Amino acid sequence: VLFAGPGERVELKHQAHSRMCFATGAIKAIKFIAEAQENKIYNTSEILGL
Repeated sequence: VLFAGPGERVELKHQAHSRMCFATGAIKAIKFIAEAQENKIYNTSEILGL
């Protein structure tokens, strides 16, 4: 997200220092899909329990 004006800007960004944060979510998603009872398209909130 970037807010910019003449001669200035405010920036909000995310930077991962390790892939472990992504691996945790990937493993959770794999377990969810493996145990899914219904054949459908799931959204991220359903898969990760958000």
